[in-house]
Amino acid sequence: MRYGLHSAYCVPTHVFQQLVPEQVILLLMQDNLDIACAAIEKVAVERVTADLEDNFAVSIESRRRHREVHGSGPYFAQTLLTQALL
Repeated sequence: MRYGLHSAYCVPTHVFQQLVPEQVILLLMQDNLDIACAAIEKVAVERVTADLEDNFAVSIESRRRHREVHGSGPYFAQTLLTQALL
């Protein structure tokens, strides 16, 4: 489909519109729109995943250390305990 759209750029617009039915043009546009949306979605998911990993890294490490020291005992986030006491 990308080849078809690329070749459309090589033909003058008025000639292309006469040769290709509107349905074909709409189909090409939809396919390329789907490709663009998928690329944007992929980048957005990658960025959000990286942000979440960065934001939760301290909490995850704290829980990991607690599990190593205390086993399966209950975990209480120190930040929450500090805020609750204020």
